[in-house]
Amino acid sequence: MGKDVIGVWKIYETEVSSGFHNCGSSFPNKNSENLKIDNFKSYLDEIYGDLKEFTVELSDENYLQRSLLYPRNNWNYLSVKSIKSSQPIGNWTLVYDEGLMINIDNNNYFGYFKYSNIKNNECKQITQSISEDEFGNIKCYVTDPSRIQIGWYSKKVKDNYKFGCFYAQKIYNLRDNYVQGSGNSNANKGSSTINGTTSKSDNINNKNYIIDLTYKTSSTKSNTTNNYRNSIGFGVTSGTDDYGKDDHEIGRVGSWNRKNYIEYNDLTPFRFLQLRKGVHYYPINSYMNDKDHFNLIDRQNMSHDIYPCNDKVVERNYSKLPKNWTWGDPFNGMDEDIHLFSQGDCGSCYVFSSLYVISKRFQILFNKLYPNKKWSLKQFELSIDELLKSAYCQGCFGGFLMLVGKHVKELGVDSSKEQNEKYNIDKKWYIKDYGYVGGFYESTNEINMMNEIITNGPIAVAIYAPNDLFYYHNGVFDVNYKHGMVCDLPNDNFNGWEYTNHAIVIVGWGEEVIDDKKIKYWICKNTWGINWGVEGYFKMKRGVNLLGIESQAVYFDPCISKGVPLSLIQSYNKSSYL
Repeated sequence: MGKDVIGVWKIYETEVSSGFHNCGSSFPNKNSENLKIDNFKSYLDEIYGDLKEFTVELSDENYLQRSLLYPRNNWNYLSVKSIKSSQPIGNWTLVYDEGLMINIDNNNYFGYFKYSNIKNNECKQITQSISEDEFGNIKCYVTDPSRIQIGWYSKKVKDNYKFGCFYAQKIYNLRDNYVQGSGNSNANKGSSTINGTTSKSDNINNKNYIIDLTYKTSSTKSNTTNNYRNSIGFGVTSGTDDYGKDDHEIGRVGSWNRKNYIEYNDLTPFRFLQLRKGVHYYPINSYMNDKDHFNLIDRQNMSHDIYPCNDKVVERNYSKLPKNWTWGDPFNGMDEDIHLFSQGDCGSCYVFSSLYVISKRFQILFNKLYPNKKWSLKQFELSIDELLKSAYCQGCFGGFLMLVGKHVKELGVDSSKEQNEKYNIDKKWYIKDYGYVGGFYESTNEINMMNEIITNGPIAVAIYAPNDLFYYHNGVFDVNYKHGMVCDLPNDNFNGWEYTNHAIVIVGWGEEVIDDKKIKYWICKNTWGINWGVEGYFKMKRGVNLLGIESQAVYFDPCISKGVPLSLIQSYNKSSYL
């Protein structure tokens, strides 16, 4: 939580070199293989020698960066301050509630918070797959938000990066009188809630997928699956017996229609859990050991306007924005798409969503630069393989949109296998920047998202994906569910923390009248295959932060000064003069 991080931190960094340092991580990062040590500074001293030390203040004060282009010149950034000066020397943000990212000049620091396994009869060993509920509650682990595990340090040198490792520790607070509030979002009475992490799959049109999704299920396994499914409330609304029937529509719910997909009728318990892995890793928030937090959750069902922090001031100026906008979707006519297959039972929604945004933004940029040539989205299709092995992420066990951005900016990403085979591409694609829409985690809002989308292209967002989203067929999804919410910094105009577990793309927005009521919505691209929803897309109610959709949005800016894009530009410019 932000309140845990604000204060004075000491950072210990190694020397940098041109080669990437895993900094104690495996590829991908695995909970079961992280370093089992407590004194990270001594470890770095022993491996790397003398460390550079410096101290900074991570402040909750905001500042504007007026030198940035619109709309980012209006965003707020959290200040990193020198101990000797009150002026910002950089900015910082939480990465969800799992890690800390600091930017100072051309240096980037990211590390996960220190966590430990609680060893008792229920928690005998460290595992990679961890179950959690819709409030982010989890057993067996405790976190220390005043310490970073060994993290990754990168330094930009000209147009490339050098790499090192770092350790950081908070040495004292600057503010002690915090009031921690918590509560749950409103939920429709009688709706089911999910217990576990979320993602989703269908195995249709999945010829390019890298994992074999074929399962042979015995009758005994089917009974086990059904019992497990029932135990967590998975299925259609209680009181109906439509679940398990052939593929058909099963009726309207408010402004959207449900459909039973036979592809999900025969999921084993393990596969069901793995399918629902999304943007989560190990949600070991500091308040998880706070009895008052749990008591508040048990006895309160707090309503909120839009965000966990009810004092959040939300901008509502739509005057300069159109009522309808899209970068292409099946509702409004779409020339082409990529990633037409499902993420399968690999928890990779964070990768698919990020790479689609990056690909689409490259296409948009090239069409702006060279409007006389029609650039196909397929030309910018990127490979997921390298990112599923990234030390920053957890592969098929989930990851974070921000850390996909960090990897692609610093290390690049390959073209898709099909594009490589067709054009024999030996260079990578890069982005020049990435970050949270609004400036930092807990600062995103609807207007910032709309301005970013219409100016630069689609964005990737994290949401809480409930059971009912499995059954979306068409219409505007507008069902809210109880899920974890905490206002840790009231009166600071922060959004607060909100539990999310799935990643999607927003390509546009619109309005329509349903039952004589005007409903605003986002146009979203999912990662569950084209036979789900409307060719893999859906609409979600806009302007109310439904399921956290307006709480955690990420942008990615294409880089055209090196790699494949530079080669494309040089080739196009050369041919245009012939």
